Amino acid sequence: MVAQEIEKIDPSFVSYGSGFLPGIYRHGKVVSYASGVLELELYNLVPDAEAASGDEVRLIATNLDLEGDREVKVEAKLLSKKVLSGNTILIPMAFRDKLAWEGLKRVFVFGKKVDDVRTVNYNKIYNLNVSVTQELIKENEAFKNSAAKNKEEMIHLEEDMKEHEAFKSDVTKRMKDVEQAIKELVKP
Repeated sequence: MVAQEIEKIDPSFVSYGSGFLPGIYRHGKVVSYASGVLELELYNLVPDAEAASGDEVRLIATNLDLEGDREVKVEAKLLSKKVLSGNTILIPMAFRDKLAWEGLKRVFVFGKKVDDVRTVNYNKIYNLNVSVTQELIKENEAFKNSAAKNKEEMIHLEEDMKEHEAFKSDVTKRMKDVEQAIKELVKP
């Protein structure tokens, strides 16, 4: 579900904060690492659309260590951007966390940090859904009971109508017989 859509229905289902959105999604190559600054070469990056100088981004790196491959999530601040050729960009980054970049295999740039991330509270929606479903079940049972009573009443009314039709038919026949008898009496 899209948080903006849910927010229109009931804002209490949405919380607000900051976080990293998956907006860049690019593989990168380490050019150099010195004094806490990593230079990455990113491919197919739209130069001004995806990240700007000063943006914080999340990197997912696979690092070789004694235990084998491990995935590390790192947050970095873009210092500047320099277009090398086409969509290949050199990005120096400063890191909050120290990470040994020796033996680095791959770097994936996940996305940049934004301050207006909306998060849907699915537990609240689930709880509301359970309550509404229970209420709908009660209403459905009430409608079924009402429909059964209405059906019984309709059967009784149909029986009454048949009796009235039979009575009407009998009265009509008797009236015709009386009319016939009067006509015979009045004949000269």
